Amino acid sequence: PGATARGLLARFDVSASDSGAVTLLQQLPWDQAAVDSRGDETASNDGTPTHVLFDSVAHRISDEPLELGSHRADGARWIDLQRDMPGVSRQHCSILMQDGQCVLTDQSRYGTFLNGHRIDGSAVLQCGDVVRLGTPGFELQLIRTVD
Repeated sequence: PGATARGLLARFDVSASDSGAVTLLQQLPWDQAAVDSRGDETASNDGTPTHVLFDSVAHRISDEPLELGSHRADGARWIDLQRDMPGVSRQHCSILMQDGQCVLTDQSRYGTFLNGHRIDGSAVLQCGDVVRLGTPGFELQLIRTVD
């Protein structure tokens, strides 16, 4: 609560308010900073995940897409999600390493959620992020393992 209040005060200019009224926010706006993609894959980045954790199984993230959905795509690396979960598309989304970053691309009509926020097209993932698909949904954790 204290951090939320400090964040709110940092964004709210009291002098700009004519009436002095304060609006109660239940959630601060989500800022996803732009990512500089330089293509330098030799640099070590401790925030970049190496695996997706789903149902107690760690799936390696590589430059070959890891597809998620309710129906297996031919020849693809795949995490099979239950077919009876509402809001999960046949080929819902994919995760891969691209230019040294872990990128999630949404291919569904239902939406893919990153840390509780619906993504628009694609997003860069970091260790500790939570991806949700479906309603109530499946949650996948992004982790980094030590080789």
